[in-house]
Amino acid sequence: MSWDLLLAASTAFLMLPALITLGDDQARIPRWASGAMMVGLVGATAALFGLGAVFGATVTGVEVVLWGLVFWMRGKK
Repeated sequence: MSWDLLLAASTAFLMLPALITLGDDQARIPRWASGAMMVGLVGATAALFGLGAVFGATVTGVEVVLWGLVFWMRGKK
C-alpha cells in the first residue's frame, strides 16, 4: 500500500465528525473551531498536492468542503 492511499484512508476516517455534525439538526459548532479546521486543512491540501500525494490531497480537499458546510450550516457565534 502506498503512503498516499494510507493518508487518504486516514483522512477519510476523519470525515466522520463533520458528517455526523451535518446530519444532526441540533448540533452547533463554534465558528472559530470549524474555521480553524478549514484553514489547517487547506494548508494540508496544498502541501499534499505539492508533495504529489494526489489521493490524500483530494480527500483532504473534500474534508475542507465538509467543514465549510459545518461552518455555514451548524456554526454558532
